Amino acid sequence: MGRWAVFDVDGTLLPQTSAERLFLKELINRQIITPAQVLTFGLLLLPPFHSRWGEVLRANKGYFRGIPIANARRFSGWFFHHCLLPRLSPSGVAEVRRRKIEGYQIFLLSGAPQFLLEPLGLHLNADYILGCQLEQRNKRFTGRLNAPHPYGRHKRRYLLEVAPQLSLAFDQSVVFANHHTDALHMELFREAVAVNPTPSLAQIARERGWPIVHWRSEI
Repeated sequence: MGRWAVFDVDGTLLPQTSAERLFLKELINRQIITPAQVLTFGLLLLPPFHSRWGEVLRANKGYFRGIPIANARRFSGWFFHHCLLPRLSPSGVAEVRRRKIEGYQIFLLSGAPQFLLEPLGLHLNADYILGCQLEQRNKRFTGRLNAPHPYGRHKRRYLLEVAPQLSLAFDQSVVFANHHTDALHMELFREAVAVNPTPSLAQIARERGWPIVHWRSEI
């Protein structure tokens, strides 16, 4: 069985934000999605980075409806280099590289669409990426998901499902995450690190003796 280092992307490697929030904001700014799509998605009523954005993003992928898959993939490369890369935490990236040198395989975990994570995975030399799976039809996204959004208990379920395939040994592996709902899967691991934790996760970490660290971006 193998040693894995599992890194949550949103709020952890990307402090104080998420890949999907940044992507949606860029699509709106560049008028790649229409006002009608944004209104349907329900975010016009929310200021950027409002506390409910995460809740809405988990529940609704309607803003992808009708977008050609090939166009989204091409744009994701530009988006990574210009929007995600500058916001990555240098401390987080250094930790990924340190674990890689130590012989860990790297697992990136996020609720963002899988195609958004692929350039990040290449940059960090990740061995496995798990994001949300968007339904596709006629070479376009439908705005629906093929499977439950990887959040809370679903993160734990997905990890347990892929562990045999990846020879992931939880008792030899480490996980980094930031949200209190992540405690559900963090408890599977021999080593768990709370990064930029919510108050509830910080309390759980103190009770369980998990290290608490703070990673910041440079912008």
